[in-house]
Amino acid sequence: MLPIVSIVEEVGKPGSLEGAAGSLYIEIPVTVTSVTSNGTPQRFRGSYKLRRVNNVPGSTPNQRRWHIYSDNISLEQ
Repeated sequence: MLPIVSIVEEVGKPGSLEGAAGSLYIEIPVTVTSVTSNGTPQRFRGSYKLRRVNNVPGSTPNQRRWHIYSDNISLEQ
């Protein structure tokens, strides 16, 4: 695997908020374009799923911040 010399990430329009068991989730589509040290371009597409805890008793400020919960990003062939 060659080192990456440049990277650009394009963030798409977020999907709808989803709720489950005291948490909120939102999916964000992304496209990541990179160039390796030998000049080869690469493009990855997919999404990040963000999560945060609702404002429930006992939740901490850190839990109420959005965090990357999961990702589904793959190299385009």
